[in-house]
Amino acid sequence: MERKRVVVVLSTPLTAIQGGLFLSERAHIQTLELLSERFERVDVIARCRTVAVLADAEHVALASTGARLALTLLDYGGAHPVRKALAFLVSPARRRAVSSVIGGADLLYIESPSLESILAWSVARTAGVPYIMEMRGDTMMNPWYMRSRLGWIGPLLSYMIQAFFGIFRRGAAGAVFVGEQLR
Repeated sequence: MERKRVVVVLSTPLTAIQGGLFLSERAHIQTLELLSERFERVDVIARCRTVAVLADAEHVALASTGARLALTLLDYGGAHPVRKALAFLVSPARRRAVSSVIGGADLLYIESPSLESILAWSVARTAGVPYIMEMRGDTMMNPWYMRSRLGWIGPLLSYMIQAFFGIFRRGAAGAVFVGEQLR
């Protein structure tokens, strides 16, 4: 069976500078290049920022990887992050937009843990699109780290996140770089 289209959901924002879209992490560049060799089309869903994280010379153009931006998600940071995060996940317009990009894809490649991954997973499971999750760190699932960051509520959130991503992983067609907490 020939794979025609993969949709990649990035949790790290792209950077919009100098009239183009750029990646700031080598792992993303390699992943997108690899997928571009194996699929006819690589569509990316990601947030975009206009403030560069790295020096301009260290950024790599999204277009040079063979991928293209299919959907820009709004940033949910800033003031009132909990309210923005919930709105990010449940917005009917956003869910329809993600569904329209995911629909008809041969595969969904989701970087996690992130709100973007939760949104994409919740849409993909109702659309029946197979997905692979890439675990890019599991600090959110470390109760001691979460306690140091968020106080007494941190460990509770950590256990909830562990439970959710355990379910998320078990439904995946595959998983890459899975942390100890998701075994």
